[in-house]
Amino acid sequence: MALLKYISEAPILNPQVFSIFGHLIKSNQQVHDFQYIIINDYLQLKGVEDGLQFVRRVIFETDDALSFEETARVFNAETLTTRSELYMVMVIVSRVDGFFDKDEGKFFEQFARFCGDFSKVDGKAIRQAARLRKLLKTENSKYRSGRRSSTHDNLFRISQKEYLRAIKECRKIANEDFQMIKPICEETIASAEAMVNRIQTMIESWESSTTEQDMSVALSAFAKRISDVILPAAKAYRLKINQKEAAVEDFTIVLVGRTKAGKSTLKAVLTGSGKDEIGKGKQRTTLVNYIYEWNSLRIIDTPGIDAGGDAEQVDKDIADKALAEADVVCYLTPCDGVPKKTIEFIDEIVKSNKPVLVLLNYKQNIRDEDDLEDFLDEPDEWRSDKGKNSIMGYYAPIRSAAEANGYDKMVSCYPVFLLAALMADESKYSEYATTLRSASGIDEFLASLKIIVVEQGTFLRSKTIIDDSIGHCSAWLDDFRVSQKTIVNQLEILRSTKTETFRKIDKAQQRFLDNSAKAIRQEFKVLATQYAKRFAETHFTQKKGLDKAWNDYCRQIGFEQRVKNAIDVELSDFSKVLCDIFDDLAVDMGEAIRGTNTSMKTPLRMDLFPAREVTRFVGSALGIAGTIVLIVANTNPIGWVLTGASIVVGIVSSLFKKKVDREKAAQDKLYTKLKEEINKQCEKTVADFLKVAKKETGAIVEKTKGVYIRLQRCIEAIIAESDVMCAQWEDQIAQMNNRFAIRVLQYLNPDEQ
Repeated sequence: MALLKYISEAPILNPQVFSIFGHLIKSNQQVHDFQYIIINDYLQLKGVEDGLQFVRRVIFETDDALSFEETARVFNAETLTTRSELYMVMVIVSRVDGFFDKDEGKFFEQFARFCGDFSKVDGKAIRQAARLRKLLKTENSKYRSGRRSSTHDNLFRISQKEYLRAIKECRKIANEDFQMIKPICEETIASAEAMVNRIQTMIESWESSTTEQDMSVALSAFAKRISDVILPAAKAYRLKINQKEAAVEDFTIVLVGRTKAGKSTLKAVLTGSGKDEIGKGKQRTTLVNYIYEWNSLRIIDTPGIDAGGDAEQVDKDIADKALAEADVVCYLTPCDGVPKKTIEFIDEIVKSNKPVLVLLNYKQNIRDEDDLEDFLDEPDEWRSDKGKNSIMGYYAPIRSAAEANGYDKMVSCYPVFLLAALMADESKYSEYATTLRSASGIDEFLASLKIIVVEQGTFLRSKTIIDDSIGHCSAWLDDFRVSQKTIVNQLEILRSTKTETFRKIDKAQQRFLDNSAKAIRQEFKVLATQYAKRFAETHFTQKKGLDKAWNDYCRQIGFEQRVKNAIDVELSDFSKVLCDIFDDLAVDMGEAIRGTNTSMKTPLRMDLFPAREVTRFVGSALGIAGTIVLIVANTNPIGWVLTGASIVVGIVSSLFKKKVDREKAAQDKLYTKLKEEINKQCEKTVADFLKVAKKETGAIVEKTKGVYIRLQRCIEAIIAESDVMCAQWEDQIAQMNNRFAIRVLQYLNPDEQ
């Protein structure tokens, strides 16, 4: 093979180093037939023919398999020439299947961390992989050991010319459809990413200390829904499209089903190879997707999908990768379990929007001479077995379920005896080959495959590519619309509550101003009627330092603090009203999200909506308390009284002769003057306070209303943009529907194309 010219004579120091190929293959859970051919040839060239055992140990996860770290240490112990050569073969192995995926990319990143950078040979290796793939696709029979089965030599019982014509037409149709679908997928992803970035940029532009970010929770939830659900789904589908496009040259049959159902046996019957991979006992022997490619046909053998526990989910994920590439799905099940479980599996597979051929595999070992003789006496008796685990015991429930669930046109059932078909190709049983093959039921199954490939191939390709894309895009659009409903609901709430909310805010401000003025007057009243009188009684004889005494007295009775406290009470009430207004709004918005969640398969996260935090900004209104109380202090409700009081005391002292009368008159005069000045200054203080307080609270009110208005405008802008996105998606879906309608007409009227 052309690989040979790159192979040196450097010896392999430790054959366990070939475990590295197992880890490479295991990285994306798929092993391609071509990869085994390349590895086998390389091992033969290096004179280590038993080296494949180390590859298999890793793939099949045996107890004696080397871990990646252990393999890396063995690799690093080889000579530089051998390491470079091994790396080049690794690159060829990763590319010879025609598709290099992200999991393989991650493997090479890990390899570089443990073993160093050998990427300078990447270009040469990639080019060589392309040449080898072309060679293997056209002449791989020269490089495969073992005898071809009669089934494989003429798989569909049709002429090679007819078969290749059908495959060529399928390829042509698929390439046309991919040219349409791929840009649509890219545009969908780009528009969704742009929407997320637009919302995030909008939110980040708002002040973190204000309530916009809290009030915009529905916008955040909408963006998160797109980024966490819709975008990953679209990107995963893009990967599936790329996988399918990589296999566009071939017709792909995917074998799925229960563990030990006979998938590997069917592959051996169809391809004439892989008999040594057929499971023995009850263990799972297929742990990765095994891909066989020949003559424009790809067969993918998947792991069993009922291993139980975590392994079952892993196996389903591995099988899903294969379903993305399938043109037709063959579901195998032995007749030794519960039909309900089989029906559930078929229900899941049908969702892949591909025809499903159910093979009901009769399981009986007839290799024993006596058992074989009994079988040959009545070769069709297995079809007429009675009981719930018989062929008919399986067939009837599956057909009934298919009809009841509306996918009877997509599912066909075929009773088969795969062991009999396998034995028909073995030289040991050549004299019974005709009987074994005829009784196996394999030809009925192949006849159905012929119809699918030759007569329905082009239509099924379009169905797989276009109709499947329509289904995915429609699902994304539906999810997007439901998610959009959260911000539409929020906008409706903002619009419907705006007038009443603004009225409540204005009313709360006026109530604060009125109540604060009333509280200030009350404190001045108490000062004038109680404390001023007590001060006059104790200070009427003081002629010097009366101003200081009055100041000390006011501080002693805490007058300024009482004024501040009274205003604080009203300010707290004002803040609480604003908090309650937005708290109620937050609750309404939370209920809107909950209402939307009832119609969503994957609900929006409610922890994105902290209702109480929405009032954080409003609480900052308390910050104006210091400003407002400072106004009270600046009006000096202490000092302005004392100047007049000093004058009053001086006048009074000269008018009375009797001591008692003089004292009482002095007290009354001082008290009267204090009270007059206090009452006069009270109104000035209230007026000054209201002037500043109205300005300060007015700023808070306008800022609060501004949040409301900005949020409404932002949501309106996002809704308008998302409506444009929806319209674009609808137009793309319409284009795909039109293309698929053309494909349907071409299928129904092939002569009019």
